[in-house]
Amino acid sequence: MQFNTPYNVIRYKDRVFSKVSPFFYGDSLLDCGCGNGQDVRIYMKYFKRIHGMDIEESPDWKNYSNEFISFSKGDAQKLDFPDESFDTVMEKDMLHHVSSPFDALKEMIRVSKKRIILIEANRYNPLLYINMTLLKNHQHFTQRYFKKIVISSGLAHQFYFFSARCCPLKAKIFNDFYDVFHNFLEKIPFYRPIIEYNMAVLTK
Repeated sequence: MQFNTPYNVIRYKDRVFSKVSPFFYGDSLLDCGCGNGQDVRIYMKYFKRIHGMDIEESPDWKNYSNEFISFSKGDAQKLDFPDESFDTVMEKDMLHHVSSPFDALKEMIRVSKKRIILIEANRYNPLLYINMTLLKNHQHFTQRYFKKIVISSGLAHQFYFFSARCCPLKAKIFNDFYDVFHNFLEKIPFYRPIIEYNMAVLTK
């Protein structure tokens, strides 16, 4: 059974952004580590101006660029933007790729006016550990280390933990049950250490 189908990717993104979108703030967004830029299609619902940056340029950027959406190649540890350039600055699964996540967070704070959103996969989630850490050598953070990075900022912050797995079956009844089940799991304290995603919302 295939999990990384286009359908499941859409379902996965819908679930992730259903968790983060309540914390979107203001008119402008910087997406650090935007990859191929396709997530701007989601951000367009919430922001008037969007800029995506990544360490590597993607040929797909041209498909999404317009007068309100732009992209650039850059290093998250040394952002090429003036102070307080964006209302919200966010990253998803970018920090664990940089040599100093602490420096990257400092830069994200510098260029944000109000809010910084961090979303990182949990190293100790069994499925992610096998697929991403062992097989693909992604150095995801433990919850403890993720919290250490966030607390080092000195900003007011809140932590959130959520599941992002999607049912591989397309039938609505299965997906509805799957969502209810995972929403239930998110509320169980002993499940939290291995839940799939860690999120922090920092406020200046």
